[in-house]
Amino acid sequence: MLTHSLQSYLDSDFSSASGLRSNPRQDRSKQSLNVILRATADLIDESGYASVTTAEVAKRTGLAIGTVYRFFPDRIALMFGVYDHVLKGFLDIAVARLAESSPQSWQDSFATILTASAEARRTIPGYQSVHHRILGETGDSERYRERITGIGTAIAGELSTFGLPSSEEWVQHVTVAYELSLSLQRLAFDMSPSGDERLLGEAVSLPLRYLSEHLDEQG
Repeated sequence: MLTHSLQSYLDSDFSSASGLRSNPRQDRSKQSLNVILRATADLIDESGYASVTTAEVAKRTGLAIGTVYRFFPDRIALMFGVYDHVLKGFLDIAVARLAESSPQSWQDSFATILTASAEARRTIPGYQSVHHRILGETGDSERYRERITGIGTAIAGELSTFGLPSSEEWVQHVTVAYELSLSLQRLAFDMSPSGDERLLGEAVSLPLRYLSEHLDEQG
């Protein structure tokens, strides 16, 4: 049984927070935005986000640079747009896997979410390079905290279905556990292009142990 917390987070509007200048309503505009975000993600995978420019994105997409600026006022806004793009891709996978598996415990639910992140690293262009790197290095700590708190709260909401706490302190524990998994996943994919299986296993088992220990302390 799901609380739909992740789905609600997935459906939320990031446009103002990510710096999106205009939120497309027409299909053609939505298509242009998706092309820009996908091309930017590909370029980040190829050469790293620090070297990506709006001019390079326009060249890759074949769109006028004014079209890029119509959605994103500057390069930093574009980076945030790509971050949200890959984050939503991960959430799509997580929501789908939770629906398919119907986890019967909070451990199964959390493990499914963490495994979905590893799947996203394999399947979503830009996820491995972008996810949880750009925000920490742009100097905008407020927006970084906003994203981290948001995803931690959403995951804690899913776990609360199984009787787990929903306090601010517990959300912090869930956020730390999630970030721990992401760090181990990054190391796993640095060790092997397909992801080192031993490290990916620890990217699930160690966060689960961390949360279990804090639950025992509260019990």
